[in-house]
Amino acid sequence: MAFRTDRQLKDPLLLHWEHLVRLTFPSDTDIRSYQEEGGYRIAVAWRMGDPEIYTENWSREIDIDIPRETIEAYRRQDEKGRNMADENLVSLVRLKKREFHPEHDTPRYHVPPQEHWRVAPEELVTR
Repeated sequence: MAFRTDRQLKDPLLLHWEHLVRLTFPSDTDIRSYQEEGGYRIAVAWRMGDPEIYTENWSREIDIDIPRETIEAYRRQDEKGRNMADENLVSLVRLKKREFHPEHDTPRYHVPPQEHWRVAPEELVTR
């Protein structure tokens, strides 16, 4: 009996966007993606601090929310429009990342605070 991995169950578009988001963060960043009733969510966090002295803590979590209307607008685009939308997603994440402050004062074994970045249709699809 063959078992399907989690990646095989995910929508190919969600995997594509997860890959684009991965390109904007360091390779050791923890990135998880989910299909939700209202769209997609890509959760991003990374370890902070010095692992040598066990002071590392997780950054604030970034939840990139891509609502259903954004997904549908993307799917209505031709190949050129989708390529432009992909570039817009990468640019948007990079811009927001520059303004993001990952530090927080939550104790080490507590859930870090979350920040939500909603991707509106007009931010991704420009025509």
